[in-house]
Amino acid sequence: RVSRGTHFILNIRDFHVDEEYFPSPSDVSLDRYKDTSQNRLFMPFGRGPKSCVGQHFAMLEMKTILCEVLQHLEFRTKQDL
Repeated sequence: RVSRGTHFILNIRDFHVDEEYFPSPSDVSLDRYKDTSQNRLFMPFGRGPKSCVGQHFAMLEMKTILCEVLQHLEFRTKQDL
């Protein structure tokens, strides 16, 4: 039991590199996020009311970049090929 008013630090990075939860943590693999039990441990911006203030800005930035890239691509249907 933790006493009221006790401060503690949860090192989220340790979850991301722990082989118990993410086998081969230094490898880039989208398959690791298929298991929903591990998704709760992936917290790049933290969780809750004290999560990273830059989360919304980062998401907006990613969407902006994606839109910029998509504007320079040409899409075709199978019939056009």
